[in-house]
Amino acid sequence: MIIISRTSQLSNKFVPISIYVDGQHIGSLSDGERSEFRLADGEHTVQARVTVSISNSIVFNLKDNQNIHFELGSNVNVGKNMLLALSHPAILIGLYYLDKVIGWDYFLLWGILAYLAFGAWLYFSNRRKSRLVSETEKHYLYLKQLD
Repeated sequence: MIIISRTSQLSNKFVPISIYVDGQHIGSLSDGERSEFRLADGEHTVQARVTVSISNSIVFNLKDNQNIHFELGSNVNVGKNMLLALSHPAILIGLYYLDKVIGWDYFLLWGILAYLAFGAWLYFSNRRKSRLVSETEKHYLYLKQLD
């Protein structure tokens, strides 16, 4: 049996994540949910999917009466993505025109601050020493075998 525990995160909070074993859909997990799936003994591949995003694949060998635990989560940093969205040029242009229509200067101010904050984050993060990226960090979703 495999046991998959989904972490509770802001990203994908209201979206169920589908679980696939050997390419076949076996179920879905909601935010913070834990489920058990019975499988035949032998070698299997497990993967998670949400809309168009796919997690890393994990190949494991299941033996008699063995329980294998997995953790499912997302590598998305919601705060960084909000800054990225607010700093997009199309959003800045929209905020500029909204500012002109409504006459409230703070619309444009928030966009400009987000643009500067995201630019500073890019500048300082690119100056750090390069590091190796693990297989789970390459994907929007990740699966980790805990046992």
